[in-house]
Amino acid sequence: MFRASAPGAEIELHPPGEQRYNQDMDLPIRPVTADELPGFLHAEEISFGERATPASIEDLSKIFEPDRTLAVHDGERIVATTAAFSFEVTVPGNRQLPAAGVTAVGVHATHRRRGLLTRLMARQLDDVAERGEPLAILGSSEGGIYGRYGYGPATFYSKVEVEKVKAQLTGEPEPGRLVLLDKAEAKKLIPPIYDRVRRQTPGAISRSDAWWPGLIDDPEHRREGSGERFDVIHERVPGEVDGYVSYRFSHARESGRRRNVLLVLEVYGLDDQVRTALWRYVLGVDLVDVVHAYCAVDEPIGWRLTDLRQWRTVHTGDMLWARVLDVPVALSARTYEVGDRLVLRVEDPFRPQSGGTFELEGGPDGAACRPVTAEPDLVLGASQLGSAYLGGVRLATLARAGLVTEVTPGALGRADRMFVTPRAPWCDTDF
Repeated sequence: MFRASAPGAEIELHPPGEQRYNQDMDLPIRPVTADELPGFLHAEEISFGERATPASIEDLSKIFEPDRTLAVHDGERIVATTAAFSFEVTVPGNRQLPAAGVTAVGVHATHRRRGLLTRLMARQLDDVAERGEPLAILGSSEGGIYGRYGYGPATFYSKVEVEKVKAQLTGEPEPGRLVLLDKAEAKKLIPPIYDRVRRQTPGAISRSDAWWPGLIDDPEHRREGSGERFDVIHERVPGEVDGYVSYRFSHARESGRRRNVLLVLEVYGLDDQVRTALWRYVLGVDLVDVVHAYCAVDEPIGWRLTDLRQWRTVHTGDMLWARVLDVPVALSARTYEVGDRLVLRVEDPFRPQSGGTFELEGGPDGAACRPVTAEPDLVLGASQLGSAYLGGVRLATLARAGLVTEVTPGALGRADRMFVTPRAPWCDTDF
């Protein structure tokens, strides 16, 4: 739905002179008022090479928090933007942590390469810290921007294609019934089950009451040329919703033949049996040639197919980026697969007050983390801590890339055994 950075934000179009750069450093940054929010949203869309419409402005105005916006003003014009949503993110151990969902980051092409993005990022992180949020998260439209500000890619997805006619699930159908909802029913039944499932899914984030109408009403400007959204719930016990799937159709022509594509938007179930039932439904919808879906990198349903080769991964990518602002609070909030003690030195050049040396003692029942002056077992940057925090990236992998230093022999293996999670973290809420 939203993007954290404008495409090409780091491209130098017309290198500014030193005098103009110094002038830009004096341009004021402030939140916009509710009355100014439409202008802010227009400016944000321009950064992405788009023009906001009255429908999209009305849609976005319902979920943006004006006091969490930041805009750079050049006279009467807004020339750079960023904003944040107030989220909870599920961390390993199924605990909830407040997080700032950074969005709408963009600088107009007329004002790039003048330090405005760095000023916005610094000011925003100060605001996040003042609110007591130990974590900032975002989805990046460009991969080369946010590492310098301490963010690291933390969750990943696989885009898969399944030839429906050849895709058969093994085993007998799962017990329960499926119900196709109208929009009024979907608004009532889907948000509660999403909230239950996201609380047991590391990496998943909360969705406010204001978030859901725009998703389920499914205005045409969000469809990108595809058909309308369908929502189906699953009930193992009548009247007790335990999962849902949302999807839409698109159509293309290949060699003169119409090819019908079912696009899976979301699949959420309280357990794997429910999720399998929902996938069995998806793979049984009539008049479908191929199913497209974005899934966690360890999505297990392909292994239930009689022919695993029909589960084709066509693309992988990063989704959620994480940035730790309060290391003791963040590391104390999650649980760890095995009990151990490690001393970590976190180097944070962009925000030195968030770095330091910390002792972590943690295990399956909880953890405690505090600043210390001891020699570290591992040395890593803020962005590497963000990548490893949810369990989606092994510290040993980052060490092989030269981004983590093992000081105490064996510390990398111990850290990976602590930070690993039984399933890959997952977030499919686009913001």
